[in-house]
Amino acid sequence: MPNLRKISCLILLLLFCSHCNNEVLQPNLNSVQVITNQRNRIYDEEISRLNKAIESNPDGTSTYYKRGEAYTQKGMLYFERGKVYTQKGDYDHAIVDYTRGIELDPNYAGAYISRGEAYYKKGAYDYSIADYSKALELNPNFLDAYEKRSYVFAAKGELDKAIVDISKLIEHYSAEENEVRTAVGNGEWRYVGKVPKNTVEAVGAYRFRASVYRLNGDYENAIADYNKVIAIHQISMSPYISDPLKGPFYWVHETYLLRGLVYADKHDYDNAIADYNSAIKLLSIGGSNLKGSLYYARAMAWFYKKNYDNAWTDVKHCRESGDKPELWFIEALRQASGRNE
Repeated sequence: MPNLRKISCLILLLLFCSHCNNEVLQPNLNSVQVITNQRNRIYDEEISRLNKAIESNPDGTSTYYKRGEAYTQKGMLYFERGKVYTQKGDYDHAIVDYTRGIELDPNYAGAYISRGEAYYKKGAYDYSIADYSKALELNPNFLDAYEKRSYVFAAKGELDKAIVDISKLIEHYSAEENEVRTAVGNGEWRYVGKVPKNTVEAVGAYRFRASVYRLNGDYENAIADYNKVIAIHQISMSPYISDPLKGPFYWVHETYLLRGLVYADKHDYDNAIADYNSAIKLLSIGGSNLKGSLYYARAMAWFYKKNYDNAWTDVKHCRESGDKPELWFIEALRQASGRNE
């Protein structure tokens, strides 16, 4: 008599073997197809056996449960193959498989999440939103659905709805906090502050909401969210103050750049330049491929402040970093400054 646990172990073994010689993001679909067919036969045989058991004993509740489990596991076959198609970028076949899996197990919220992602990558935003909403209907605490639905709303230009979804994530990630303390010598510790327990997730959510606020023209709320990220960074890195790049959020230079861009949108070029300076100072410690972008952004801020000499200096730094300022900006700078370089 087949046992579902043994079947699952066999499936795991088959799946492992199929991936031993394959690239992670380009799985061998032929191998996956063979394994899917093998697994389908296993579950079909199990379902057939359970059908006969139910016919002979219609009141055997445990048999119904086992058959339901077999159908669920068969649905997972399509779900897993759909993930492979998604990784390959074959979203049409992925959607077909996710849909078949949902037909076999319509209460599995994860399948709606995955199909929603495939729809999103196809640009079918309304279908994607419908799937994420269905996942939330099945599991209102499914944070992944809120996050991914917010991306689709933003892509559709429904920015207010995106903000609502991402705000729910922030509320969840910020609900619990950890205290941060730093050593001050003699075995004593100084209290620095509190940060969200789910720090990385909270920071990502704040940064995304800030970007949506910016797109929505709500610069004050965008700056407030970036302020929050920088404050979390400053508290979190306090134990690493002697070497900032060893701290958990050394990429805070990106946040200074992003906040600087919001200040530039507001025509507050002094604060924009201050943020670009902070980011460049951090990058002078460890380096980054963002250096060119920072120098270019600061050059533009100097340009709008009519400090053309500083603008040309940053153009030079930008080029030395391997980037090229846009031609329209160089031409505008030449005309405004009355010089070529």
